[in-house]
Amino acid sequence: MDSDAAPKVTCVDDCRRRIPLPTGCARAVFTEHLIEHLDYEEEAPVFLSECRRVLQTGGVLRIVIPMAAATS
Repeated sequence: MDSDAAPKVTCVDDCRRRIPLPTGCARAVFTEHLIEHLDYEEEAPVFLSECRRVLQTGGVLRIVIPMAAATS
């Protein structure tokens, strides 16, 4: 699933709302450079709840965020 149509993208949707997949259908959910763009009070909790909903029991949620620059 992605937010933009591209080769090999089979589902385009806005993940800030309901994920258009059945409950318990996914072995894993992977997201990269997404959650830092969501509103932490409104959108992120909805997204994380939806990830949990679509994951199978024992499924894996992997969230990748950019590394912050080191400060001295």
